[in-house]
Amino acid sequence: MQEFYLQLQNLKRTDKYSLLLIAAVAVCLAIKFLAIDPLQNRGQLTQNLLAEEQQRLVNYRSFAEEYRDYEAFTAEQAQAVEMAYKLLPEEVTAAELIREYTELAGKYNLRVQSIKPVPPQKQTKKAYEAVTLKIILNGNFYKTAEFLDELQNNGRLVTVSNAVMERNTEGLPSGVTLTADLTAYALK
Repeated sequence: MQEFYLQLQNLKRTDKYSLLLIAAVAVCLAIKFLAIDPLQNRGQLTQNLLAEEQQRLVNYRSFAEEYRDYEAFTAEQAQAVEMAYKLLPEEVTAAELIREYTELAGKYNLRVQSIKPVPPQKQTKKAYEAVTLKIILNGNFYKTAEFLDELQNNGRLVTVSNAVMERNTEGLPSGVTLTADLTAYALK
């Protein structure tokens, strides 16, 4: 250490100032990287969080403006939930669906030739249950189309698949036979 000190004393004045300048620059860089940059990053993070919270406040204010009457809002939400449960009830049975489809077919003077449950396919875990029925019915083409239309718009979530409509050779010229898979859904 003493040797190093003696070497420093033997340096020229300009060399000493150069070393002092290099040491000052090193200290400045250390301060910048170890103190100032983390503070700037923290400041930027704080600004981002503040912007998010301000946006959330704007959202709350716009919600409060739109729904000044909270009782009306809760009534509207309750009505929406009730409608959702009509579309997707908590449970649905094949017997209930058979009765419903048979009554609907009778409303349109359609004769149900066959209606039976289709074995469910192995499903992965889902939030809903599907009950599929294969229906075969005979009747007027236009009445059959009205049946399918009302089935789709009756307030229950139902999909029609594998639908085949064939001309019925017996009876009226506008007679058809409809064969289709009707799938109704329910929450699990």
